[in-house]
Amino acid sequence: MIYIIHGENSAASRNTLLGLQHSGKTEFSITDIQPEKLRELVSSFDIFGNAPFIILDVTQANRLNLENYVQVIKSAPAETTTVIFSYKELSTANAFLKAASELKAKIILSKQVNKASAFKFNEFLFDLDKKNAYKEFNNLLEQEEEPFYIFSMILYQLRNIVYIKFDSDEKNKISPFIKQKAIKQANNFAQEDLCELFAKMYQLDKNAKTGGLPLDLLIPFAIEYTCVHSS
Repeated sequence: MIYIIHGENSAASRNTLLGLQHSGKTEFSITDIQPEKLRELVSSFDIFGNAPFIILDVTQANRLNLENYVQVIKSAPAETTTVIFSYKELSTANAFLKAASELKAKIILSKQVNKASAFKFNEFLFDLDKKNAYKEFNNLLEQEEEPFYIFSMILYQLRNIVYIKFDSDEKNKISPFIKQKAIKQANNFAQEDLCELFAKMYQLDKNAKTGGLPLDLLIPFAIEYTCVHSS
C-alpha cells in the first residue's frame, strides 16, 4: 500500500502516521537516500517474511528530481507499505501527487485548521520558554484537547531528546524534522537532568491515573518540572 500524507497540520499527520506504523518501520529524508538504496529497501523482507514499512520524508525535497523515486516506489512489491510524508502541503505539480493514480496511492491532506498544536507547545516547552508554553497549553485547552494527550506528546518529545543526548541508536528512527528540533533542545539539558525529569514524569503519570493528582494539574506540573530540570 502507498500513502501520501502531507499538509501543515503536523500533529494530524503524525497521528495518522502513528496509526499506520509497526515495529519494522524505516524512515528517511529524501535528501539522505538515493533511488538505488530505496529500491533495495522496499524489496527487503525480514527473516520472518515481514514486508518493509518505509516512510520517505519529502519535506525538504525542494527542486530534487523525484521521477526516479516515483519509479522505484511504483515497482515495489505489493506487500510493501510506503508512506510519502511531508510537513508541508505538496503542490499539484509534485511528482508523487501527479503519479498518485498510477501508484494507486491513498492521499491524506492534513490542513491546519486549529490555532494551537501540541507540537508547537512542545517546542516552547523544551526550548524552556515557559511563558509561551503556558499560553499554548491554554490554547490547547480551549480546543478541548485532553490532558493525557498533551502529556503523551510531552513524553514523545522527551524520549526523542533522551535518544539524542545519550546517543542511542533509536535516534536514527526519528523523522529528520523532529530530530533537528530534538538536537537543538538536547543542549538545554544535562544527562542527569533528563534522568531525573523522566522519573518525575513517570510519577506524574502514575499519580494522575491513580487519582493522586487532579488532572487539571498534570500539564502545569509537567511544565514546571521541565523548566526546573534544565541545565
